[in-house]
Amino acid sequence: MGVLKTFILLALALFSINCSQLRRPNEGIATTQTVLGQPISLGKFLNTDGQLIDLDNLQYSSTVIVFASDTCSTCAEEARYWVNEFIQIQPTKILFVHYLLGGYVDDAKDWKQSFNVSWNVLYSENDDLYRKNCSAIITPCLLIKNNLTNSFTQTYNPLRKEDLERITGPWN
Repeated sequence: MGVLKTFILLALALFSINCSQLRRPNEGIATTQTVLGQPISLGKFLNTDGQLIDLDNLQYSSTVIVFASDTCSTCAEEARYWVNEFIQIQPTKILFVHYLLGGYVDDAKDWKQSFNVSWNVLYSENDDLYRKNCSAIITPCLLIKNNLTNSFTQTYNPLRKEDLERITGPWN
């Protein structure tokens, strides 16, 4: 009976771990890619307040999308980091959003409230933008579109404010 319980607990633990916790940087995938001079359209998505957010809005110098899953502990750590960072300064020329995978508004609202985030949390009934740009299907996945340099960066590495500023330019 003890062996069966141990096996069941081990199986449950493995099923609950997101693949991002099992992967170390640079293991079998390109962790950061930048494409220059290629116009990319990201689209429009609903936020948790029912507003349509245009990820291609040129009033922003850059758009930063963090794809997250509500079962991903690495995503939770990243959200906590950004909440702490944005207490000091939230960028005005950067459109910073989290895109919660799965497509349910109630999950996105709960996730936003759980982490007490002040920025847009997006969702969609399909995850085509994620699947198209994050082919390794690992969360978190970041997309950074810089409208000033016409560059597009995709990474699975957790980026900090200084890292993003190198791609987007200084935050103010």
